Amino acid sequence: MSPNFLKNFPIPLSPKDLAAAAVAVVVAIMGIVGISVATTHEGMSSVHGSENARQLESRDDLLREKPIEWSRYEVAKGGDAVRIFFNTGSCEGIRTEVEETTFAVKIKLYEGVPPELDGKPCTDDARIGSTLVKLEKPVGLRRVVDPRKEGSSS
Repeated sequence: MSPNFLKNFPIPLSPKDLAAAAVAVVVAIMGIVGISVATTHEGMSSVHGSENARQLESRDDLLREKPIEWSRYEVAKGGDAVRIFFNTGSCEGIRTEVEETTFAVKIKLYEGVPPELDGKPCTDDARIGSTLVKLEKPVGLRRVVDPRKEGSSS
């Protein structure tokens, strides 16, 4: 098949979009057969467990909130949620914002102090945290990105 077959494709796709779609198909197939897939922000995929991460729930009442980056994700079985992983301290809470488009799931992450811990002593221990982000539609072929790192509006 020649590279010109894409000229008649109804949706214009760049090579980057085609590569992302191919990876998404593989990830979707792995999700269907029950293999947990984690992807780092560099785009490398690996099979990981999430058992050691501190599980946090997104909340809307944080004090002194600041944006932070997440490092990798796992698509939940069924594809209707994504677990993101990030570095966090011992007293921080988190909040997520999700924007779903045709080609991407954009997840922003914020860290702050929960009101019940304000003014209380905390250690500076860094930990791996995670949170489950529920989606309106399954991930499917879409890319999962931290828009602050991507610098794109896809």
